[in-house]
Amino acid sequence: MHLGKEILTDNYVAIKCIDRIYMKNDYSKMKILQEVLILKTLIHVNIIRLLEVFENSKKYFIVMEYASDGDLLTYMKEHGTLDEERGKKIFR
Repeated sequence: MHLGKEILTDNYVAIKCIDRIYMKNDYSKMKILQEVLILKTLIHVNIIRLLEVFENSKKYFIVMEYASDGDLLTYMKEHGTLDEERGKKIFR
């Protein structure tokens, strides 16, 4: 993941860059396409929005909303499992 900044809105965005080297078989391509299709259909305040998808000769780029507080997996790796009270605050 990379951090970018949208020029028009001055908002930060998260950019997932996927090297085409890793996309040699149909299964890998299908997984990326599936991720993009799912993100395009989900519109919810608690789910990261897909903003743009584009490619060049070397990479695919998936541009999404930036979550400034990080993701749940990273949080749990750093702090361990969530007790009920902490879980309520995060998921609220």
